[in-house]
Amino acid sequence: LGSVLPTGQLLGGTMPSDRKWRTSVDADLAGRARDQGISLTGRFDFESFELLSITAGRDFENDHGVDFDSSSAQVISWRAEVFHRQYSQELQVLSTAEDRFSWIAGLYYLNDDAGFDPFVLSMSADVAPAAVYIQQNTKVRTDAYAAFAEGTYDITDEISVVLGGRYSVDDLEHYDARQTVTLAAAPIVL
Repeated sequence: LGSVLPTGQLLGGTMPSDRKWRTSVDADLAGRARDQGISLTGRFDFESFELLSITAGRDFENDHGVDFDSSSAQVISWRAEVFHRQYSQELQVLSTAEDRFSWIAGLYYLNDDAGFDPFVLSMSADVAPAAVYIQQNTKVRTDAYAAFAEGTYDITDEISVVLGGRYSVDDLEHYDARQTVTLAAAPIVL
């Protein structure tokens, strides 16, 4: 059996031979990542009930590139700027009276934005009849609202009846824009 060469070497690229795990790249692989979040819980006691507020937020960004062939040849690479931002708020009202009937009711809100801004894929004319450059911007936005309630009645110390319900509305929006540029490497003869 013959030896198998990486795609980049087949197309004239070089790979370092002095170390087993070293690669040679032709794309910008510098990247950065940031991930932060915060949450806050507030509890307020009243005479016959308790109010609970739960607030949370998260913000994530990651910008990085990948050179698929790991050689010095310009074959195929991509770069992505990924983002994800999320905020949620929940309010709960809970019974505090110590009797046979207990209850909880509440409201919930979620806002979530995620996507690529942009995702860029480039392929060299060395591997295709033409050089291809694709840029895609994608965003998904979610707004979710909910109201819920639940009651528990203790018939005995061992038997309870529970009744509850939840009403939710989810609003999702998807945005996608793609730009593709193709440059022929040589004249195309028909």
